[in-house]
Amino acid sequence: MVKNYGLLFGLIFLITGISYSQIPDGLLPLMGKWVSESYNGNIYEEWELYSEYKMKGKDYRISDSKGYELLEELTIEQIDDNIYYTAIVSDQNMRKPVRFKLIDMTSNVFIFENKNHDFPQRIIYNMQDTEIITASIEGETPNGFKSIRYIFKRTR
Repeated sequence: MVKNYGLLFGLIFLITGISYSQIPDGLLPLMGKWVSESYNGNIYEEWELYSEYKMKGKDYRISDSKGYELLEELTIEQIDDNIYYTAIVSDQNMRKPVRFKLIDMTSNVFIFENKNHDFPQRIIYNMQDTEIITASIEGETPNGFKSIRYIFKRTR
């Protein structure tokens, strides 16, 4: 009988360990294609589940003057015991990845932070509902605190 309890606790530990090391379910509603309408061309953000440990995304703009313009390549992935949002910005940082750690997550708000980055230091996603996301970038600049907000609507 004691052996059965050991097996049961071992299975519970194994199951808990597996679910802990995956992308949190709360981030999965980001998957899909989103659009933020702008006077200088619509900005699109797309996310897909690449593996159970990684989501891949991209931001791009489509405008009359420039057509398609890739802005960022994005990932959200589990590394060791943490979740990170990584951005490779097309025209910044010599295209080197910049990593932001998930520091807070509720059922509809995800906050990623990198206090050592020039701007932004925080990336915040707020799922208004299943069809609208508010994405904000914020942080300190030489001119003081700055915050930029984008409202994205699901397109698919």
